Amino acid sequence: MAADKDHVPLVLSGTPESGRVILLSPGFAARVTDYGPLVRSLEEKFLVARVGHLGSTRSAGLEALIRLGWARLLGGKSPEQAAREVRSWLHRESNRQRRLKHALAAIEFLKVRFPEHRLSMAGHSFGTDTALLVALREPVENLYLFSPHPPGYLVANQDYRRLKAQSVWVVTGEKDFTRDGVGPQQRVRVVDFLDPKVSRAPIVLPGVGHMDFAFEGLGPQGWSEGLQGLTG
Repeated sequence: MAADKDHVPLVLSGTPESGRVILLSPGFAARVTDYGPLVRSLEEKFLVARVGHLGSTRSAGLEALIRLGWARLLGGKSPEQAAREVRSWLHRESNRQRRLKHALAAIEFLKVRFPEHRLSMAGHSFGTDTALLVALREPVENLYLFSPHPPGYLVANQDYRRLKAQSVWVVTGEKDFTRDGVGPQQRVRVVDFLDPKVSRAPIVLPGVGHMDFAFEGLGPQGWSEGLQGLTG
């Protein structure tokens, strides 16, 4: 179904009778139908709504790979330098604000469709930036950050204390590294900047990599069992 006049994709699953709805913002180049294991961990206690981000689809991911290749071959940059250059392109402010617009349109739709439901927010990778931007504007019950960017990366350090969330969960994996050199040790530092009244100890899942959250069949066998109990 579409969340607004611009036909922002929105896929619903889970438990409508729970009285709780959670909006999931996917990472860059992910489809709205990805995140099977992660979504299944949430469906028992939430109506789960996955929002699609136009401009952040598989085709945009292909363009990012092409840019990465050109930066290496023609620019003579190291893998990490090339990744950071491409990162600046895909995290450009116009893209961040477009994704925020999609999420807010989806929330408006959900409030009309399910006016009594309590709202939570989740995001993976680039989706954590979108989720954080939403939670700086909209009160949410729970905020789930899967593979978040390090503090100060896209959201200023001081802004984490301004989040309108009753609880914040930071989840990463032991192998959660990206091409720009960011790994789990940097990601878990998010908890250092949260309001102590809402912060929780980070969860680091054994053997789990960055894209294991997004794609079915990746990661060590049974890894998603580590997501049980996240819903509070």
